[in-house]
Amino acid sequence: YNIITGIELYILDCMAYCMIFMAVGVFVILLFEKLRYGRYSDSKYGFPVNAKFAWFVQEMPSFFVPLCLLVWASPAKTSLLPNQLLIAMYIFHYAQRPGLCSVPDRMMQHRLRHVLCIIG
Repeated sequence: YNIITGIELYILDCMAYCMIFMAVGVFVILLFEKLRYGRYSDSKYGFPVNAKFAWFVQEMPSFFVPLCLLVWASPAKTSLLPNQLLIAMYIFHYAQRPGLCSVPDRMMQHRLRHVLCIIG
């Protein structure tokens, strides 16, 4: 039942250490730099972007990466029922988030949209 090979374990370890290193680096930088966010931001750090468009673009990799893993992963890994269930739930969750929650209020009733976003 052990499907993870040595090289996969090594890659996962490297990715985990990279994330820890980046988190520590960002923490140290934010101790000295005061960054403005949202409506208080200015053009000092770049051009302004529409918030709904930015959120949509931010959420898209969360949908496409698992979908690509499902398409291009080896059949030995995707044929296991627990893996199929987890990836299906993850894809369903992120399929409705960027698609449904970024729909303008005028296109859907305000309360219905928030209920559906909370469920996902």
